[in-house]
Amino acid sequence: MTEEKFEMVESETNNGEVLDAQDVFEKGTTALVSSDKSNDFISKAENVNIFGEQADGLKDATNLDLEIVKYVAGNVELVDNETGEVRPALRVVLLTKDGKRYSTESKSAIRQLGQMVQLMKQGGLHMSKETPMPVKVIMNKTRNGYQSLGFKLNTDKLKSYLKK
Repeated sequence: MTEEKFEMVESETNNGEVLDAQDVFEKGTTALVSSDKSNDFISKAENVNIFGEQADGLKDATNLDLEIVKYVAGNVELVDNETGEVRPALRVVLLTKDGKRYSTESKSAIRQLGQMVQLMKQGGLHMSKETPMPVKVIMNKTRNGYQSLGFKLNTDKLKSYLKK
């Protein structure tokens, strides 16, 4: 089963029941995580907007060079269009320097993004407008013949950040 067969559903839980209002509104189970260092009210409001606004699928950016200035991640539920099976997933929305948004639930891309965020931190860098994460979106084939979405870091651009 490929991830492209899934679409986002926000009205049901894993077992097909209606979301519990207390969980959503009082327990904060819909929290978002962001690369933004700011923790103030307006920054959080902007993150909610980024996560909720229309975004292109990351797969549509294959072979494009992106300069990622921010990510916002949160939990969603996806439903298989063929079986109706609902499963939880992590959705990540990427904001680029030119203001475009791309989203993905691809485990391979999200895992690799996490590795790159940690690498930038190790280098004393933080994803921002001044030092965006420079990547090329790539598509790899797995051993089983499936396609796997990922990134290739632009190391020359990263070197230029270190010289500043």
